[in-house]
Formats: sequence, structure tokens, C-alpha cells
Amino acid sequence: MTTLQHILSIANSGLQSSQTLVASASRNIANANTPGYARETVPLSAQLGGLGVVTGFPVASRNALLEQGVVATAARLGFYQSQSNQLQSLEIAFNDLDGTGLGISMRGFEAAMSAVAANPASMADRGQALQSALSLATTFASTRDTVSRTASDAHEQASAVAQEINSLAQQVAQLNGRIRSARPGEERNSLISQRAAVIDAMSGSIGVDTVARSDGTVSLVTASGRALVESTFPATIAVTLSAPPASTVAVSFAQADGSYAASNAPLGGELGGLVEFHNEVAAPALERIDELAYSFMDAFNQAHRAGFNLNGGTGYDFFELPTTVTGAASGMALSRDVDGHPENIGAAADASGVPGDNTNALVLKGILGQEGVLADGSSVIGAYETLGASVSNTLVRAQSGASLEQGSLDQLQNLLASESGVSIDEELIRVTQANAALSASNTILQQLQSMTDTILNMVG
Repeated sequence: MTTLQHILSIANSGLQSSQTLVASASRNIANANTPGYARETVPLSAQLGGLGVVTGFPVASRNALLEQGVVATAARLGFYQSQSNQLQSLEIAFNDLDGTGLGISMRGFEAAMSAVAANPASMADRGQALQSALSLATTFASTRDTVSRTASDAHEQASAVAQEINSLAQQVAQLNGRIRSARPGEERNSLISQRAAVIDAMSGSIGVDTVARSDGTVSLVTASGRALVESTFPATIAVTLSAPPASTVAVSFAQADGSYAASNAPLGGELGGLVEFHNEVAAPALERIDELAYSFMDAFNQAHRAGFNLNGGTGYDFFELPTTVTGAASGMALSRDVDGHPENIGAAADASGVPGDNTNALVLKGILGQEGVLADGSSVIGAYETLGASVSNTLVRAQSGASLEQGSLDQLQNLLASESGVSIDEELIRVTQANAALSASNTILQQLQSMTDTILNMVG
């Protein structure tokens, strides 16, 4: 038989469930635009014996597979975007379209030497050849400076990104500890949302796999298999630069003894993109520019020493050859023999041919385009054009990759939002329904109170 106590229990449970539903919907509305937040639902079930409703703890509507997909895609996007940004800066060094690039200077020097070959006795043409050589040296130096600054910028950015990753990893570890000890329901859901937002913020910086643990914590594991976060313990990473001439960037993980162990596996994300750009694009380009300058000066000097100047002298160097290949593009300079002495340009192949012989001038004119000047058999101009084309092609691939991953990320985020996101309209409907149930439960309680008063009056 149903008693007043039964009715009171039913009404109270209905009142409690309605209040919980209103509170849950209110939290959803308030956090509709909060990063990492997942829509809450409140599970309801009928009590045994028909004694009302059982209200469960609020449950966050999360899809672990989609969330991991978003994290992985964001890492790939960060990788391509960082490479694209750096490559755009590097491409400037090989841009001859504005008329001031290294390729233009090489062609200009060839033209100046052609003028000397056409009129070897002309002091004006010889002087112009020296000026063109100085211009070539300046352009070599500025090109190297641009490449060097781009490489340095990639290293500095990688260090800054590593510091940011360390900070975010520490936050994840701290939230892991709080989640492990948090009460089920609103408190734990809130902390999990905060952690998800931190992981999302990290995802563009480095590639990680998220591994959920039974105690509510997560582990973050990099592509190399090293744990970035394990329970409440964050790892520390550092970016180092080796000494020249290699000058490669390495990412190391802190060990228990305080030392650091380098990770050679791809890292993904912005950090991985910066490291790969520096080590596989910028640093090799810097070495190649120096090689071009050194090999050209060496080959030109050898040919020039075989020529004869206007006074019949021979054996003069045209360039001051550096002692090492590293930095050669920055140190290109005329030798003391020809600097300010256009008459000492060795245009003739034989002293008897002075001043009209242009045989050696024709040889000098062709050095830049001569195959075999470089160790790999290529010419200086050919190698420069190949280097510029390689940078441009790599940029196109990076931009295409970024565009593709951006589209994939947008799709995944939309799918995740459809499952975990908050719809204000739907939440307002839930509030209206819960308020109606709340009002009904309150009416039952009022009627129950009236019935109780009537019975007490009858008994009294």
C-alpha cells in the first residue's frame, strides 16, 4: 500500500533530479565556448519498488577516438605550418625576381667578364668586372646571412616551443593528480575538461598519443616512445645545437640522473617541423652556399693564375681564398693583387698576346657555369638553381600538407562538437523541461503537506 512516506520519497527524488538537471544544463550553457569542455548529461533511473528516481553523477559526453584524432591531426598541422613559415623566410634568400638575388649577381659577373673578353684592353671594362665581383661577394654574403638567420630563428623557436611543452606537460601532470583524488561527477568532469584543453593546446606543438589509465589519469607518449607525462610525473625536454660545421638541432629528454638523452625519432608538431627544417633544409643550404662560394673562388683563382695581365705578369689570385669552406660565402673578397688594379686581371693566355688576347678571359667567364667545379660534378650556377628549386618545392609540399591537415582537423572538430559540444537551444529545452518537472514535484510536496495537515487535524 502506498503511504504518505512513499509519496514524500517520490516527490523528493523528483525534486532532487530536477534540480540536478537544471544545474547540469546551466553548467553546459555557461561552458558552451570553454576549450576542452564536453557536454554533461545526468543519468536517471527508476528506484526499486517505485519509490521515485535515482539521480546519477553527471557524465561528460566524450569520444576518446575523436579526441585522439584531433590531437594527432593538430600535430601534423603544426608540423607543416612551422615548416611552411620557415620555408617562406628561406625562399627570400633564393628569390631572383626582384633583380637583386644571387643568381642575378652571378649572371652579372658573367656579363662583366664577357665584356672584358670582348675588349681585353679596356680599363673601363676591367674596372667594371672588379665592381661586379665585389657585388657578387656582397650578394653571396647577404644570401648566406639570410639562410643563417633563418636557421638560427628555427633553433630559437624550437627552444621556445620546448619550454612551452614543458610547461603544458607539468600542467597535465598536476591535473592528473587532482583528477585521481577528485570526487566523481562535477568536480572530476571539470578537471578532465581542463586537462583536455591543455592537451589540445599542446597538440600543435608535439605529436603525442594519449593513453587513459584506470585511475582517471592519462599518459602522453611521443612518437619516439618516450613518455612526456606519466601519471603525475612530467618529463623535461631541451633543445641543443651542436658545434659547426654540422650545427644540427637535437631534442633531448631529461634522465633520472639529471643528464639528457637525445631523441632521434621524428617528434611531429611544431617542434618536429622546426627541428626537421633546421637539420634537413636550412643547415644543408647554409653549407651548400659556403661550398658554392669556396669552390667558385678556388676554381676561378686556378684559372686566373694561368692568365697574363696587361703588363705580362702571371700567377695572380683573383679572390682571397678563405682557409676553410665554412663561412666562405661571408668572406668572399678580392685579392690584394687585383683589388684596385684592373690591369692585373689575367685575360690573356700568353704574354705575347697582351693586350688583345682574350683566351683566358673566356675561360674565366665560363667558370660559374662550368660543370665539375663542385665536388658532385655540378656547376656553381646549376647547384644554386637546384638549391632554390628544392626550397620552393619543399615549401609547396609543406603548404599542401598544411591545407590538407587543416581540412581534416576542421572535419574532426566538427564531428567532435556534434558529440561533445553544447547546443544552447537544446540546453534551454532541457532547462524548461527540468523546471516543469521541478514545479510538478513541488506541487506534489505542497499537496502532500496539505494532506498531512488534514490528517493531523482529523486526529487532533
